[in-house]
Amino acid sequence: MIKITYQHWKELVIHEIIEYKPEEFFASVVQAILSRGSEYNIPQLNWVDGVILSISPFPDTPEIIEDKLKGIIHYAAVEFALYPNYKPEVIVEKSGSRHIKLKKFENNPIFTQLAKFLKEGSYKKEE
Repeated sequence: MIKITYQHWKELVIHEIIEYKPEEFFASVVQAILSRGSEYNIPQLNWVDGVILSISPFPDTPEIIEDKLKGIIHYAAVEFALYPNYKPEVIVEKSGSRHIKLKKFENNPIFTQLAKFLKEGSYKKEE
């Protein structure tokens, strides 16, 4: 019989946090899509407990993998906006109507704790 072990993450390290107003966030997402020439793609943002967010992870270098094996996740950046009311899709009027899908991630304990951390502004207190 095989032994199965579940080991949850112990720490999340975020190296940059950028807060937007929702309209600015949506506009920047649309601008990024248009600048990449992928105007027909519908971007998706994560929505968790009143926060929309986009995460930029670090590439899996030997150092990052070593930390992951110790239970430490590194995000290069987290961009977010407070957005209390969930909608499955948002329409942005920029260069014509653009759609952005919002995906609920309320069952992900890391994202739930991250949303709480961002809403509380805890990152502003750290020096």
